[in-house]
Amino acid sequence: MRAIAKLSIFGIFVLIFITPIISFTQALDPGYYYYLCNCSETQNYTKSAILAPLKVNEGLISIVLSDELVRGIFFTNETGSQTNTQYNVRIGWYNNATWNYNASDNKTEYWITNNGTAPIDICQKANANMVCTPGETCGNYEIYIGNVTWSNSTYNNLIHPAFSTVNNLTLSYSTGNRVAYSLPVDQIIYIRYWFYAPPGVPSGKYNSTVVFKAVGEEEPC
Repeated sequence: MRAIAKLSIFGIFVLIFITPIISFTQALDPGYYYYLCNCSETQNYTKSAILAPLKVNEGLISIVLSDELVRGIFFTNETGSQTNTQYNVRIGWYNNATWNYNASDNKTEYWITNNGTAPIDICQKANANMVCTPGETCGNYEIYIGNVTWSNSTYNNLIHPAFSTVNNLTLSYSTGNRVAYSLPVDQIIYIRYWFYAPPGVPSGKYNSTVVFKAVGEEEPC
């Protein structure tokens, strides 16, 4: 007999944040430069000319998310994972996201493509814990975001990305939450997500927001 959770819908809706591009009237090679700027002093607001360091990026930073990732990450039970349909999750179990395994080929439908002109790192974080949707019977209850785990790979098949190499989602751009390191131009990083539904959680709809951000190689998020 299947143990079906009492929780209704778990959804993480995705927002995409792209690193701004700096434009120059004169082309510069990648590297560190010094430029003259007028900076206000904190106390008396007088201005003085100083030399400040500026790093020129190696190229355009841009990413494209897969259609299913843009739609959101919805968690489901064993039955739903086989048909890519959202159902009530199972309590005390690591539940799949609906498109972790496409029913037609067992490949994940969550991925990010580097469509810029330089290798990049891709960071991710959640903006908040999973919170009860207003108006639901779960009230102000929150589920710790670390119950959401993820795994990434440059391969996309039944085995990879693998559950055996999961990381916990966090509320900050920690190093361990970089989805990709030095992802080459036109290459894809594939992702799977799981959610552990802890016992004793009130029934209801819960959601959070995940943010993706692309930066230059080894640059801070």
